[in-house]
Amino acid sequence: FTIELYSKLKDRLDALRGLFDVESLTIEVQNKEEKTLAPDFWDDTTAAESYIRALQPKKQWLSDINSLTSKIDDISVLVDFSKSGDDVTEELNTLYAEVIKVTE
Repeated sequence: FTIELYSKLKDRLDALRGLFDVESLTIEVQNKEEKTLAPDFWDDTTAAESYIRALQPKKQWLSDINSLTSKIDDISVLVDFSKSGDDVTEELNTLYAEVIKVTE
């Protein structure tokens, strides 16, 4: 694992976040989730279930991108440990493989 690989991962994450406008999607999901808290939301169960089903893929995508962000942040920390002389090669390779699996 190299610093160059880390840079490429970070760039790929930034591209994904920009391409899918994660910040706007986060706000949209939060707003839609707030609607599910309304006292009358479940008055029409069919419409409520449909609403929840339509919201679920967006929530899952945000969860996935947040998990990816966390893994890349962890790689950054491990890179710092490596620079300090710690042997974190196995951990770096494991996280790198997980990130590549998700992003390809």
